[in-house]
This record gives sequence, C-alpha cells and structure tokens, in this order.
Amino acid sequence: MATLFASLRKNKNFATRSIERDAATDFSRLMSIYEAIDQSLSDAEAEKAGLRARLDSVLSRAAMAIGNGDDEYLSRDAVDTRHLDILDAEIRNGEQRIETLTVGTAKLLSLKETLLASFPELASKMEAH
Repeated sequence: MATLFASLRKNKNFATRSIERDAATDFSRLMSIYEAIDQSLSDAEAEKAGLRARLDSVLSRAAMAIGNGDDEYLSRDAVDTRHLDILDAEIRNGEQRIETLTVGTAKLLSLKETLLASFPELASKMEAH
C-alpha cells in the first residue's frame, strides 16, 4: 500500500480541474438545457400564433360560405356541403392543435421554472449576464 501512495506521488499526471472550470462546465450544461426549453417555448408560441391567424382567416371565410339565413342549408349544393364538412374537420383539428400547444407550453414553462428553482446558481448567473 505504501508503494501505491509513493508511486502516486511520483506520478504527477493526476490532477483535478479548478473549481472555476468545473463551475463554468456545470453552467454551460445547465444553459444548454435552459436554451433548449426556451427555444421550444418560442417555437411552440410561433406555431400557435401562425395557426391561430390561419384559423381565424378560415373561420371568417367559412362564415361567409355558410351564410346567415336560417334555412340556407336547405338549398345548399351537396358539393358545397361536402366542402364545408371538410373545412369543419380541419377547423376542429386546428383548434385541437392549438389546445395541445397551449398545454405543452404550460408544461415547458413549468419545466423552466423547476430548472431555475433547482439550480439557483443558474438564475443568479443569468441575471449577471
């Protein structure tokens, strides 16, 4: 055992990194997670805004196509009815996607808050930058 310790003293190849370098490495790892969450939030919000704008436009056009008469559906062509049914399905899909994005965004925000609460040094270093 003594020879093991003696050989370790002679072999100066083993050294740990500085505390500052370890802290910088840890911060870099945490920042990559934070930035990934932030980018995902940004992407989801952009998708939701674009989808909402397209959906609003489609809803306006659909309202015009449907008309405002109480019995207008009685005289509508079968082709027009079929197109409106397809449009209705697409509108529902769009609204479901917006809801999914809203739920996902809330979860990502929660994840971001948890990350910052779990690693207060991340939040304090971010404030300094």
